Amino acid sequence: MSTLKEQTEAKVAAGRAANPEFMKGVDEAIERAKQFEQGADALALGATALNFELPNQSGEATSLAALLEKGYCCGDFLPW
Repeated sequence: MSTLKEQTEAKVAAGRAANPEFMKGVDEAIERAKQFEQGADALALGATALNFELPNQSGEATSLAALLEKGYCCGDFLPW
């Protein structure tokens, strides 16, 4: 009996052989996900974030700029 890893690797190899173009797309999607997970598109430390608006708990639009003007910091919202 083979391990789950061996079974998965065999399925991936069969998929590559049967439909290499599809698997190329899968590989590209996995690579993009890894880059996102590693923060490839994240702001650099010390960079200024773009302003944005989101609804608050009352449904009113609140912007990042408005919160910063009031003296809030991103850490003010963290539960720890």
